[in-house]
Amino acid sequence: MESLASARSLSPSEEAYDSFQYENLSFPLTHPDWLSTIGWLHGLDAAPATSCRVLELGCGRGGNIVPWAALFPDSDFVGVDLAPSQIADGQRAVDALGLSNVTLVASDIRDVTVDAGGFDYVICHGVYSWVPPDVRTAILEISAQSLTDNGLAYISYNALPGWHARGALRSMLRRVVPEGPAPEMARTARGFLSLLKRRTPESGPLAAWWWRELALLEMMSDRYLYFEYLVEHNDAFYLDDFLTDARGVGLRYVADSDLASRVPEELGAEGRAEVWELAGDPVTAEMLSDYLVTRLFHRSVLCRIEASLERNPSPDLVRALWIGGGGDDDVEIDLGPQVRVDGSGEDEVVLAPAATIEQTIRWVLADAGTGGLAVPDVVAEVRLRRASPDDGDDSEVLAVILDWVLRGQVRSGRWRRPLAREIPEHPVAPRLARWQALDDREGVTTLFHDRVAIDPLDRLLLEVLDGELDLVGLLAVVARAMGEGQIQIAVGDEPLTDPDHLAEIVTVKLHHFARVGLIVDSEHALDHARPVRFESEV
Repeated sequence: MESLASARSLSPSEEAYDSFQYENLSFPLTHPDWLSTIGWLHGLDAAPATSCRVLELGCGRGGNIVPWAALFPDSDFVGVDLAPSQIADGQRAVDALGLSNVTLVASDIRDVTVDAGGFDYVICHGVYSWVPPDVRTAILEISAQSLTDNGLAYISYNALPGWHARGALRSMLRRVVPEGPAPEMARTARGFLSLLKRRTPESGPLAAWWWRELALLEMMSDRYLYFEYLVEHNDAFYLDDFLTDARGVGLRYVADSDLASRVPEELGAEGRAEVWELAGDPVTAEMLSDYLVTRLFHRSVLCRIEASLERNPSPDLVRALWIGGGGDDDVEIDLGPQVRVDGSGEDEVVLAPAATIEQTIRWVLADAGTGGLAVPDVVAEVRLRRASPDDGDDSEVLAVILDWVLRGQVRSGRWRRPLAREIPEHPVAPRLARWQALDDREGVTTLFHDRVAIDPLDRLLLEVLDGELDLVGLLAVVARAMGEGQIQIAVGDEPLTDPDHLAEIVTVKLHHFARVGLIVDSEHALDHARPVRFESEV
């Protein structure tokens, strides 16, 4: 692939993209396992994340693709990005982790050539709306040409009608802010946004919306502000218009990667039923819900146009999945005031028939912890806890689980994350997270593919969670760092001196790591305990 720099001169926005680098993020809804799950539920047996080929267009600094390569050594990954500086930064992580299954390339998307049917997944997040029309065409064409028979493409873009409102703010900022270096343009934009916030009349027709939007922008970085509101290109699309373009190159719609957004919870049960009745099919229902909730963003999953799809997933399909409760096993599950518990002793407690199926499943998932359970195991546990182990009718349990998956009520997938259920004696953090902590990153990537912020104590602990230390050893590391002034831990206004209190704090941190997906199970601990390297060592 030829790099863009040698092909043509950069526009101001492209130069800013290379120098004013965007945040290095991960996006859970782009994960190959989740896309495989969406395909499975809609009749496509897409390749498993553990053995697939993935192309990411607009991979940035590798925050999305490098974690996958680190987890799936038998899969192959190719990332393409316009900015050589961002590719170089991503390559640092690749080299530090010793990865041989990922290739990062600096190239204009228009220069990319692919082998027909060469990829099981094509990912393009945060690019489509922000590039010229010919690049958008290239994204669609590359996706259509490169997908395997059961392959899936993910393309995200700003959505209408929601961006009609945001577009007004963008239009104003583009008029008010003069061209110049990206950081300077962002600072000027901040000044105008401050004026809007302070001087917009309360009686204005859009006042309430302005204030909500301005409050959101105050929390976002200058990079977000620049690339969303100040760059040359940012176009939004109605779903049907995007799908028309996709069909033109031989792609068809599967679903939005955010399955719950198709007919959102905020419409309520009656509202959802009314939308489905009026629409008659899932795509039309999604378009109607876009209008009702003023949709701002789409994450469209596409397949080859000749693929056979099932628009109404069967509950029986969830037998192939695992599900988890969302990552917090310390939350007490409310089983309801009418639930009677029979039996005594921790291993003998079952729910009386008064308990609902939903309540029983919640109890099972709460006990399972962060890692969740395979759906057949959930079904078996529900039978036991409802005192009906011989009941062979699983349909109601499976229907509830499918409903929760489609509504985003549980974490789910075809691949079970290698998560520790309890804190091991010698805990191990994922290799990538340890390197990110060592590299002074502001956040680390979890095994759920979430990015979580870390404080100085988090960073210190993650750096040494390589399986060599038990709690006593970890406490010694923290105490030494405190003594040398590397970190400070205070109780109120006074430095922490009580060793028991320090042990409690470190233990709480470890449990937090386990809940968010930063402690590896014993089966995979040796793979993640291997050291990471830096440039001087490579």
